[in-house]
Amino acid sequence: MRLINCDTLLFEEFFFKPPPPYAILSHTWDEHEITFQEYYDYQARARHPVSANKIANACAKAKRHGSKYMWIDSCSIDKSSSNEFSEAINSMFKWYQNSERCYVYLSDFNSGLTESRATNATPITGAQIMNFKNCKWFSRGWTLQELLAPRNLIFYDVNWLYFGSASELAGMLSSATRIPQQALLGTAPLYNYSVAQKMSWAATRRTTREEDMAYCLLGLFDVNMPLFYGEGARKAFFRLQEAIMRESNDLTLFAWQSVPESCYRGILARSPSEFYTAGDITHLTPVSQNPEFAMTNKGLKIESMLERSSGPSFMPLNCTRQTDNTLTLLGVNLVDHSGIMIRDSPEKLLRLQSSGTPNWTKGPIYIAKDVKIHKSKGDFEYPVPPTFTQFLPSHTTPSKPGFVPSSTNPQPAQGAFKFVKPASASTAAFLAHSGHTTPSTSEFVPTPTTTLGMDPAAFKAPSATTAAFLAHSRSGSRQSS
Repeated sequence: MRLINCDTLLFEEFFFKPPPPYAILSHTWDEHEITFQEYYDYQARARHPVSANKIANACAKAKRHGSKYMWIDSCSIDKSSSNEFSEAINSMFKWYQNSERCYVYLSDFNSGLTESRATNATPITGAQIMNFKNCKWFSRGWTLQELLAPRNLIFYDVNWLYFGSASELAGMLSSATRIPQQALLGTAPLYNYSVAQKMSWAATRRTTREEDMAYCLLGLFDVNMPLFYGEGARKAFFRLQEAIMRESNDLTLFAWQSVPESCYRGILARSPSEFYTAGDITHLTPVSQNPEFAMTNKGLKIESMLERSSGPSFMPLNCTRQTDNTLTLLGVNLVDHSGIMIRDSPEKLLRLQSSGTPNWTKGPIYIAKDVKIHKSKGDFEYPVPPTFTQFLPSHTTPSKPGFVPSSTNPQPAQGAFKFVKPASASTAAFLAHSGHTTPSTSEFVPTPTTTLGMDPAAFKAPSATTAAFLAHSRSGSRQSS
């Protein structure tokens, strides 16, 4: 660890011995930050006064508060050394955690104060709250660990005026980050929160380098892995998830939801953003009761209970939502694809309700790590809209196009529209439940009709060839989350 001596402003190295007590700086990088190589270059300091002043002010604050040393990520790491850089990234959470205090410098926040709030205890105004929560510091990936790891977090505005400590600003911080106050203040240890919850805290954050969106979360999950810049965001995030599952059998790692798409998926999420809705997902049973699972070259191997009453298989994740009025078991739907399970409807988490008798089976299965398989016949589903009935064909006799038999239930209590590719792009038929074609059959559907009374594009059909939709009921025992 390389620290700045706040008296001499010179570097001192502590690579092979424990470092002395130190303060640490958290900040968002400006267009140019003074690097380790430029630190002693006074011409570079003159060219980049904003960065130079930031270093000087941070050291001055630390010295004033009794800390002899300061660590600043932009200049304390020799990034030309891949070994030093990798060690720093894998150690950074611990370094912030072990600091005496962490100064958060908000370069885009002008509090409007003329003196520190510690001096006059000025009440915080609505405008200050809004400007504070809009700071880019709350949107960057690396600052998440800098928010959670330190024991003593202190916020300063652009003029280095004290705005408040984490304990004083806990409500504002929780509102800005969607992180519980107990986690922010350290009154509840991070291991109390599910993997899905912690992933959700990073869902809206971004990094300059795409791989860093995975690397910046290493400390949050207490895992280590080598850095491979150039591997891409998805591969980096896959490796992070595999590192997590080597240390934990928390099934909420799989409690993500994609954007609606007409594809099957594998078991791993592709980005923290897919955990955006997981902030209230908690363990239903202790993690120790979860089955063992591991990633193999065939996919995720897990011995899991599966509910196979109808359609896709339901795999429980042994978790629930804190916001549910009753405890409901959350899980995902899986379908078999050439002997390997893949995730069906990845945009949904399913709830297993208490009604009915589940048909459980147990056995080892393999689930693909990542696939993107378009559904057969191009079909995909959307929730039933409340104005469903206005789209029903008007004819009620077999001799007219658009006839729907009265024995069918065109508006199930729980259902979805399904768009399917018919034989012709100009064919727009309303299909009720199934495909019988004779009037004597209760599920009779007439031959192609163009009378729908709606435009398939209104439901975001993927192409002009998508020209028909199907209303169908789901099993009464499952609902989308």
